[in-house]
Amino acid sequence: MASLLKDAIVLSREDARLPRIVRILHPDYPAAESTLLHLRAIDDGRIDYDTALVACSIVTGNTSTGFLATRTREAGAQCFERVVRPHDSILRENEYFFQSPDDHVPERPYPVVPRFEDWTFPHAAMPSPWKELGRQSQGGTSCRTTDCMWGIERAHIIPLTVQDWWDREELQQCAPTF
Repeated sequence: MASLLKDAIVLSREDARLPRIVRILHPDYPAAESTLLHLRAIDDGRIDYDTALVACSIVTGNTSTGFLATRTREAGAQCFERVVRPHDSILRENEYFFQSPDDHVPERPYPVVPRFEDWTFPHAAMPSPWKELGRQSQGGTSCRTTDCMWGIERAHIIPLTVQDWWDREELQQCAPTF
């Protein structure tokens, strides 16, 4: 009898570790339909607080008042506890909820942007981390990705499939110049 595993690729213990996925959920939908985002954790299986918050802002139409929360149970009822930015800005749980304060949300459940192509770039209200990247990219003599100092050419890494969206949103004005 031939082994079923004869053609299997054997991974080392280090390579066999699957990346951890952190789920960001919508609090107003049933569990089977509540996923807003799956974010691949990096840096020892964790994710950055600002990255998660900005990603949630994007999928909720550039909201700026939302916050991350964890689910708690009190007396059988589902409650949410706001996540305070950790001192090292690293989120360690597997699951978070993106909450939008009731006084800022005219409708429940709050709406989401169903496709990237439907998202409008927030020119007038860019998230703080993006503004910082813009300041860092002004001028310079090295590649922003590799820090290589030779062979520098102006380039933008965007998929051809989103070229129409890039043009419609006038993102060329946001591109750094060298």
